[in-house]
Amino acid sequence: MTARRALALLPYAALALFAALFVSDRSFWLDEVRSAAKAVQPTFAAFRAKMVEMGGSDAQMPLYMASLWAWARLVGTGERALRALNLVFFALSLAAIGTQRALPRRRRLLWALLCAVAPLATAYLDQARPYALLFFGGALLASGLAAAPARGLPSAGDTARILLGAVVLAAASLTGAVLAAWPC
Repeated sequence: MTARRALALLPYAALALFAALFVSDRSFWLDEVRSAAKAVQPTFAAFRAKMVEMGGSDAQMPLYMASLWAWARLVGTGERALRALNLVFFALSLAAIGTQRALPRRRRLLWALLCAVAPLATAYLDQARPYALLFFGGALLASGLAAAPARGLPSAGDTARILLGAVVLAAASLTGAVLAAWPC
C-alpha cells in the first residue's frame, strides 16, 4: 500500500477510534453472559464442548463465537474486553467502505460517517454479540454491489467483496445466512 493510499484511509481510522467511545464496561446482559460463558473456556476443545452443552442460537453463529473465544485469549474476558472485538469488525467495515475505489471519495466518506453515527450501529458496538461482524459482512456485500455495473458482470474485486460478504454473513448468524443468499 502506498503512503498516499494509507493517508486516504486516515478518516476511516479516525471514525473507528471514535467508535471506541461507545464500548462500555457495564454489566453483561443475558445473551452476552451466554457468549462470555463460552469465551472464557481455556481451550478450544472446552469452548466447543460448552457450545454443545449450552446449545441455543450461539451454535448458529460459529464464526462470531470462535472469533470471540480467540479474542478473549488476546485481550481478556471482561465486559469491555469482549465488547471491543466489535471495534475490530467495525474498523474492517469502514475499511471496506473506504477502499471501494469505484465509488467517489466523498460518497465513501459520507457513507462511513453515517455508519459511525447511526444509533443502531453505535448501540450494537456495546454488546458482545455478532452485530458488528454482521455489519462487516453487510459492508463488504454492499460495497461490492454498489460498484457493480448496472449491466454486465462486476469486476473481480467487486465479485470477491460480494462473495466474502456473503460468507461472513452466513457464518456470523442464521439471520445473516438468509441475507447472504439474496445476492447469490
